[in-house]
Amino acid sequence: MGFLRRNVLIVFSLSAQNLAPNFGFESYSQCPTQHGQIIFCNNWYNPAGRSPDYFNSCWNGGPYSVDVPSNIFGYQEALTGVGYVGILGPAAREYIQAELLEPLDTGQCYYIEMFTSPGLDNNTLCY
Repeated sequence: MGFLRRNVLIVFSLSAQNLAPNFGFESYSQCPTQHGQIIFCNNWYNPAGRSPDYFNSCWNGGPYSVDVPSNIFGYQEALTGVGYVGILGPAAREYIQAELLEPLDTGQCYYIEMFTSPGLDNNTLCY
């Protein structure tokens, strides 16, 4: 069974209009200082009680931190802006969730796009 490692970049695009709030993880209530602080990323939360990580360039605590682009999981620029989220899965079953800006319509097709990047200790996303 394969699993996804840290440093997942996510940008959503739903039906020509972005319905995901804070889709670039740029808006935050407080700069993250350690792992497991997704609660500081506005509009996103951790419904499973696990520890998804929020990385942002506002933190400059050294290489073993939650800084962007260099942190304990390697070097990764943000796709846009200065933030991204890291999850482990499916073994650790970490995921994040946000309420959409508008409800989805029944019978309508939606396009979803997500960008990912493996962490330093894993060169594959799935195997």
